[in-house]
Amino acid sequence: MRKPLLAANWKMNKTLEEVREFAQEFKRKLPHGTIGHVDIVICPVFVHITALSLDHLLPAGIAVGAQDGHWEDKGAFTGCVSPAMLKDLKARYVIIGHSERRQYFHETNEMLTKKLLAALKAGLIPIFCVGERLQEREEGRTFKVLEEQMSVLRDVPAELVPDPSSFVLAYEPVWAIGTGKNAAPEQAQEVHHFLRETARRHWGAERAEGMRLLYGGSVTPENFSSLANGPDVDGGLVGGASLDSQKFLRLIEILTGK
Repeated sequence: MRKPLLAANWKMNKTLEEVREFAQEFKRKLPHGTIGHVDIVICPVFVHITALSLDHLLPAGIAVGAQDGHWEDKGAFTGCVSPAMLKDLKARYVIIGHSERRQYFHETNEMLTKKLLAALKAGLIPIFCVGERLQEREEGRTFKVLEEQMSVLRDVPAELVPDPSSFVLAYEPVWAIGTGKNAAPEQAQEVHHFLRETARRHWGAERAEGMRLLYGGSVTPENFSSLANGPDVDGGLVGGASLDSQKFLRLIEILTGK
């Protein structure tokens, strides 16, 4: 059985005071025993990782992740943060290949391959994002686009993923991110099944079956129950709803019953 996972992508949001307020309320209201049923990850902006990890603002067992990571350990890369630095701050996860990074920062498959390799070698757990645009879906090219995005796995040796839990896939249809739209439950399950089969071809059945697949894209407490019900959907990568502690707690509650 794959343990459900819920990851919060806070994007470029929250001041330090707001981070502390969220953490205090979250710590106070998280039901006892939740961590045994669901893995939870909070991914703030780089400058707030320390507050959440080293200052122990979050309940024990809640992991902290980064929203991106470079492929070099150090060097002349202004504005970037390396996997070694993230590990030093006790981050455990790193989001790689989010559609906003692909779109606004023109990240290519070559760059994402290097980021995945660097993250895995540093002992971080990548949350690798894939997803199609609206036009691509309407033209019937969803699976072709996803297969091309997943092709980076060919250059990631299976030995770097000894445990299926050390790699996470997230399906985020670009047309659903921040738009209020979301995939229908049957659409989400169909894509997640395709992604698992694609991972199977690259890394074998055991890793593919144990790997957790997340859905992201305008996830709310109102739609998450039906989306997460698919047999290949193991949780969510949540944007806007994760900024509100009450909504995020409700999403966690939904996953505990999966």
